[in-house]
Amino acid sequence: MGTQIPDGSTVLVTGTPVSKQNLIAQFVAFLALFADVDTAAQALQNQRQALTAATPSARLLLAHVKAALVALFGKGNPALVAFGFSGTKPKQLTAAEKTARVAKAKATRDLRGTGGKRQKAGVKFTGQVEVQTHVSGTPAAGGNTPAASTNPGAAGAPAGASTTPAGASPSGSNTPAS
Repeated sequence: MGTQIPDGSTVLVTGTPVSKQNLIAQFVAFLALFADVDTAAQALQNQRQALTAATPSARLLLAHVKAALVALFGKGNPALVAFGFSGTKPKQLTAAEKTARVAKAKATRDLRGTGGKRQKAGVKFTGQVEVQTHVSGTPAAGGNTPAASTNPGAAGAPAGASTTPAGASPSGSNTPAS
C-alpha cells in the first residue's frame, strides 16, 4: 500500500474517503495487536516448557517434604492437614461390617462355584488321555520343509526312517541274519 498508492491520495472505504497515511496507521495498529498476541503465545509456550521440565523435581521435593512431616508429626496426625496432606487414617470397619463382608464373600464363592485348596484337591481327573496328532497341508513358504533323507532309496520317507523291509538285513543283502 505504501508504494502502490501515491502520497496524499485518499481511498474510498465503505463510501468514506480515508487518507493513505490513516490506512497505513490503522493496519500498523492491527498488526501490532497480532504481534503482541504472538509474543505472548511464545512466552506462554516457554513458561509451559519450563514448568514441564521442573515438574519431576517439584514432585520429588514434595514427596520428601511429606515424608519429613510424617516423620515429625506421625502418620495420621491431623496437623498434616494444615500442610495440605491427608491426616486421617482409613476408616476401620466395625464388627458388623466385617461379618457382612465375610458373608458376602462366602456367598460370592458359593455362587461362582469356587472352592479352596482342599475342595480342589478332591476334584482330580482319573482316566486316560488320548492324544492324536496329524499334520496335513502343503509346506509353508519360507523354508519350513522336512529335512531331506540321507538314504537315497527313501524318497518321501521321513528323516531318520528306515526303508529296509521287515526281516531283511540292513547290510543290503536279502538273506536273513543269523
